[in-house]
Amino acid sequence: MVCTSFIIKVTSRCNLNCSYCYMFNKGDTTFQSKPKIMLRETAILALNKIYSYSMKHKISEIDVVLHGGEPLLSGKEWVSWFLEKSEELKPANLRVAYCIQTNGTLLDNEWISIFKSRSVNIGISLDGEREIHDQNRIDHNGNGSYEKVTKGIDLLLKSGYKKWGVLVVADPEISGEDVYNHLLDLGVKNMDFLWPSYNHDNPPKKSEKSLAEYYISVFKAWYSDKNVEINIRWFSNVIRLLLSGNSRLDCVGPVPLNQVVIETDGSIEPADMLRTCRDGLTRLSLNVLENNIDELIQTDLFQKCLQNQELLPLNCKSCSIYKVCGGGYMADRWKTETGFSNSSVHCADLYDVITYIRYQVVEDLNDSNIKYQIIQE
Repeated sequence: MVCTSFIIKVTSRCNLNCSYCYMFNKGDTTFQSKPKIMLRETAILALNKIYSYSMKHKISEIDVVLHGGEPLLSGKEWVSWFLEKSEELKPANLRVAYCIQTNGTLLDNEWISIFKSRSVNIGISLDGEREIHDQNRIDHNGNGSYEKVTKGIDLLLKSGYKKWGVLVVADPEISGEDVYNHLLDLGVKNMDFLWPSYNHDNPPKKSEKSLAEYYISVFKAWYSDKNVEINIRWFSNVIRLLLSGNSRLDCVGPVPLNQVVIETDGSIEPADMLRTCRDGLTRLSLNVLENNIDELIQTDLFQKCLQNQELLPLNCKSCSIYKVCGGGYMADRWKTETGFSNSSVHCADLYDVITYIRYQVVEDLNDSNIKYQIIQE
């Protein structure tokens, strides 16, 4: 198993203070000791280690994701330099797809031009209408960010650039269908609805409504629209798993978690969301100054990521939706006493949503007299 997704934390700070942020507000404090912006020397070392690893393992295509914190805080000059330096250092036979995840508040036409020049995929965080979005996605003075984010989305629409989408953190207290329709009203065509970050040590608060209701309401609206121009990544991937057994996401399906993260200080770490499990869990004393990617892969924690399916309890592997669910995202399975050897904290909701999607897909295939084979346990 080789790694093809590399997240580079170009900043370790953010201009927002979102209540549910896994970087700053879920118990991990390691960001406090890291440089606010990655030094250029560190970035060069990181790129060289990524490219050396890719050539050693004969990898033909990788993803390089600029992340934070808020990566746009690094500034236009830094990001332009990074993209240019990456292309300069990149081996001729390696294809690199660039992505950036931003809260969207700093986006302007100059930023869009920079991203267009290198075909960078842009992910923007938006949780719904103003009153919903501004409940959690606030700045350090408590002010909402909806107006700035939607201004950035409007600039993207006017620019004609197509390689962008919106990420929503699901909330069972609100209507998922209303959020979906609001994104359509804004002109969003590519979207994803993220399962909120919880685990068995830090479970979601009890609610009269469920995440299953939220997701099913979104799915019903999207599926009934039958608009091929609108893509919801998680749903598309579940349908792909049902029909082919293949997953393009590490958060759903029986897949290894092989994401590599390089922090602003050059630390080499496994998947970012694991920091929500325990303060300092992802700190492995590895750094691009002295270590390479293969040394990360050999660590006990990274091996658990690669072999996370082997850690699942029997009731997960015998479940009728296991080959689609995969036990849920690894970080959501954490419990201090048993580590990752648990079903997801979202298990019941995942079961209800995936079962509903399977029923709808099977019904449509039968109605259309299309031959098929649904992936079963």
